[in-house]
Amino acid sequence: MDFLEILIWPLLITLIFSVIMAMISKKKEKVDKGFVLNYHRLSYRRWYIRNLWGLPFIIIVYLGLFVFLDLSKTAYIVLAIALLIFPIELIYNFIKWKKTEQ
Repeated sequence: MDFLEILIWPLLITLIFSVIMAMISKKKEKVDKGFVLNYHRLSYRRWYIRNLWGLPFIIIVYLGLFVFLDLSKTAYIVLAIALLIFPIELIYNFIKWKKTEQ
């Protein structure tokens, strides 16, 4: 199986699950303290903090993928695009957090 074929199904399932959880949590109050398993129930400040905690793990996983796997050029492009999405999400959550604080 090709890397992209292996990647598509988990991404689709994750996307569908994420959309469902976002719709369920849309009208509920956002939590800023304590443990919450559902990412969509968190405030933007907590989203930002959770993303910062995930940063070292994401870097390790991506370095491992790039160094230890022999992937096709297309797979490297997909991984690079996915890696670029993470800082954009960090910046977005930071801006929304500061905007909701005002």
